[in-house]
Amino acid sequence: HHGARFRRTAHVLKRFEGYWGGKPHLDRVIIRPLPDPAARVLALQTGEVDVITIPPPASKDQLIKQGFQWLQGDVHHIWLLPLNHNNQYFKDKRVRQAVCYAIDRQGVAKHVLNDTVTPALHGITMPTAPSWDPSFTMYEYNPGKAKQLLAEAGYPSGFKTIFQTSTAGSGQLLPVPMMEYIQRNLMEVGIELEIQAFEWLTYVGLWFKGAPPEVGGMQQSTGRNFDHILARLMHSENDAPIGWNTGHVKNPELD
Repeated sequence: HHGARFRRTAHVLKRFEGYWGGKPHLDRVIIRPLPDPAARVLALQTGEVDVITIPPPASKDQLIKQGFQWLQGDVHHIWLLPLNHNNQYFKDKRVRQAVCYAIDRQGVAKHVLNDTVTPALHGITMPTAPSWDPSFTMYEYNPGKAKQLLAEAGYPSGFKTIFQTSTAGSGQLLPVPMMEYIQRNLMEVGIELEIQAFEWLTYVGLWFKGAPPEVGGMQQSTGRNFDHILARLMHSENDAPIGWNTGHVKNPELD
């Protein structure tokens, strides 16, 4: 009843009557691709579909109020912003630390993503990893400390830099609004940030090449085992364009 276009794009999974564990409760499941987040929410609200995935954070309160179930749990996925060690500013550890203190992760989670995410207050590790330790805080939000570190590094008035991201994409959440929030955070400590955003496939192509010297950091998101992702992102053998070390980290002790 949804017409030819729907039949072409939908995938129908039918119940297998001979399944060893007993019959599934549903006779079939229709999976319908709806790339536009607003269209997904509308399809749910009008009863056109029964379940949607990745609802936009702004729809959360309204959907709950309307009686829909909002199901959410910890996932093995992190939104990352590796900094470029080949950049004139970020080759200095104090400058990298200053950025870490300047970013208000809880603010991003609350004001941009409507508390649909867990702020990464405990380093790069995730609640699903054995190494997760909620009592350990790596970098709290501390603009004063960030300014102090910048002054120590020789940049009391800050500097200008470029961060790159995508406009959307696989697990990217809301990359541009998130980066704009970070842009305001960095402005508070004197760092003027230019955001360069690219369509996802274009961006992935750029990301695999690694950050050029003028780019301070290239954002990415991924879900991997903790030890595995550390090696992928920071082992010198994985330096881009060979691997995922897009920030060109070269540290024998870390290796």
